[in-house]
Amino acid sequence: MSSLITDELAQAIDQCDARLAIVSDITALYCDPDVKEKREAFDLFSRNIRSLAILAEQRNMIIVVTNLQSRSKAMDDVLARTAHVSAALHDKGTHTQVNVTRHPFIHEDKTEIVTLDNQTLTRYLQG
Repeated sequence: MSSLITDELAQAIDQCDARLAIVSDITALYCDPDVKEKREAFDLFSRNIRSLAILAEQRNMIIVVTNLQSRSKAMDDVLARTAHVSAALHDKGTHTQVNVTRHPFIHEDKTEIVTLDNQTLTRYLQG
C-alpha cells in the first residue's frame, strides 16, 4: 500500500509527464476492518499524505485526494492540515454545493461557497 503511493505513483507521473493525479477515497486504504494495527496504519497514512504533498511540490503538479466518507477524525485532521486547498462537496439533490474550507487566498474564518447545478456543468462542458 505504501509503495503504491510513494514509489509507483511517482514513477507513473514521471513516465507520463503528468501534471494532475487523482487518489480516490484515500482513507479506505488504511481503515480496512482487517487491519489490526490501527496506530501503525495511521502513522503510515500520515507519512504517505506528506509524501503526496512533497511529490506535488517537487513535480510542480496538482494531486487531488478524495475522501468519500469520514472514517477517522485523526485522518481527516491530517488531510486538512496537509492540503494546500481543501473543499467539501455536498449533494443537495438538484445541485451540488462546494465549500472551500482552506485556500491560501481565503481567510480561515470565511468559507467560499459555490453551487453547481446540471446546467452549470453542461455549460462548462460545452464551453
